[in-house]
Amino acid sequence: MRGGLSRRAFISAVAWGVSMHLFSHKAAYGQAPQASVPFSPDVAAHIARSLIAENPVLPTLEIGDPVPSYDANGAFKGYSIGFFDGGMPHGHVVFDVDCDGLVLQLSYSEGNRDPYSILTSLGGDLVRQEGDAKRIVAFAPGLFGIPNDELRVIQIFDKGVDIDYSGVDRFRSPGNDSWNDVLISYDDVYGGGYTTSKEQYAGDLYPISQRDAERAVRRYACGPHALAIAAATLPNGAGTNSIIPQPVSDAVLRDSYNKLWEYTNTREINSSNGIIYGSTQAVDLAPGFVRFCKERGTSITANHVFNPGFPTFLSHVNNGYLSIIGGGINTPSGESGHFMPVNGYAYLYRKSDKKVLQALSVYDGWNSNQFLNFDFPRFTWKGTTLIKHVK
Repeated sequence: MRGGLSRRAFISAVAWGVSMHLFSHKAAYGQAPQASVPFSPDVAAHIARSLIAENPVLPTLEIGDPVPSYDANGAFKGYSIGFFDGGMPHGHVVFDVDCDGLVLQLSYSEGNRDPYSILTSLGGDLVRQEGDAKRIVAFAPGLFGIPNDELRVIQIFDKGVDIDYSGVDRFRSPGNDSWNDVLISYDDVYGGGYTTSKEQYAGDLYPISQRDAERAVRRYACGPHALAIAAATLPNGAGTNSIIPQPVSDAVLRDSYNKLWEYTNTREINSSNGIIYGSTQAVDLAPGFVRFCKERGTSITANHVFNPGFPTFLSHVNNGYLSIIGGGINTPSGESGHFMPVNGYAYLYRKSDKKVLQALSVYDGWNSNQFLNFDFPRFTWKGTTLIKHVK
């Protein structure tokens, strides 16, 4: 924020200022420094525009109509507002009166949509209350639905979207991307197609493939998998081995993987040939990993960063730390999200089109080390879990 003003103070100041001009008979209020401010759609819209104006690198974005949200008991929660660039989705903000700082979610990413727009894209007749008025139900932080429509419940975390699996077949966002469009193999980079510069690494990642997990654990989910690789890489508190001791046996991997699965609230989404596959929310990785490491006598700090910039990783790697990158893309079969451990970065000069790419060194979570093109233009969301360990 300009002038060092915190987001909370900035929002409070904007809300208080606009309330001098825009009063409404709403029952919901936001807290300003001096008094309560009626939290009307006009106030929400004004704050949204101010958030956009405070980010000088953004294009000139327009906002959609504020869509009110209510909890399952009908109590007012806040508003969801979409951002648009030339009519195309370009992020959103969710205000929640129970959230410290008022802003529950904020995204400026191209292609990112607000909860109401996502829900209304699912097809079929929407069941609404209060006639045709737009509204959504906030069942929990980030969990939204259309009133009285159990099949249309979505989980939104960071900028990512994950369907509540009671209605999994009802939400598919078609696209033509694959993870091969995002990841660049080491062979391609060092085989002559690219020139690297400013490479920096925080050590080598201990490789654990998807096949290793499927064989030893009979489970696979990319969130706990990425954390297992980090734990098998980072030193334990005593400095005698890694947190998950190397070499990682099947028995040790099974026990550790199951704990990480549990501690990150990973849930089963399907199974095949006796192997369970799961999905994890990005915000659950950090607390789950801290708990896992603490039980093994290792002090770890971890925090989740929403929509990180590339400099976040530069600083983290330069200090010798690992992180987990998460992102989503639209594939022909729907949105695909994935988590991967990060141990380095590089600037890649691509000879084919003479472009310089910002790239992260990752273990892809399947079977190899690759570079992730951080500049890929069609991410549906990005987030990271920054890990700091006792050296």
